[in-house]
Amino acid sequence: MRLNCDIVTAVYFVTVCKISIGVSVAGGAIIARYLRFEAAMSFIVRKCVRCSVTAQLDAQSIAWNRDGTNSEIFFVCTACKQSSIYPGQPHGRLSDLSGNLDDTGRWYGSEPIVAIPEMPKLSDDIPERARAIFHQAALCRKLALHDAAGAMFRKTIDVATKLIYSTDLRLAGKQPATAPRSRVEGLKNLKIIDEDI
Repeated sequence: MRLNCDIVTAVYFVTVCKISIGVSVAGGAIIARYLRFEAAMSFIVRKCVRCSVTAQLDAQSIAWNRDGTNSEIFFVCTACKQSSIYPGQPHGRLSDLSGNLDDTGRWYGSEPIVAIPEMPKLSDDIPERARAIFHQAALCRKLALHDAAGAMFRKTIDVATKLIYSTDLRLAGKQPATAPRSRVEGLKNLKIIDEDI
């Protein structure tokens, strides 16, 4: 909140509170520049889920659950300025709280609330093992864990092509290649899977 003050207030803050402010005279009025009053900020200290830095997370708003005790608190990391939501049990409105919320004796979660994205629907014809690995890969991708997603999609191809070799009658007696890329090439050459793959 920015404060515009009259000359008496400006003099009070400069002399009594020892605050150095830049002032300018405009139209006979003194305008206090750079004098900012910040509401007492409530915060927690956690490892930020966005930037992985242990930092102060400033509370911005509270969404109360129906029980009136539990809530979800919206925080902003002071290191990266990105947001996260933590569960907690504050005692009162956010404007009534200040300082480290962990010091209040109330419970605040150590891990942020993470929304789990909806998984893609797969055919029931796909074996459970391949479906489970694919869902892990899709989840990693939606959570922007790209390296993990790549590894899990590769594992999906590995497991799925081995399953094709073990279940397709056209491949009876044939040994699959060890490497997934070679196995996929072999299945393409035998016209078992589409060229697009």
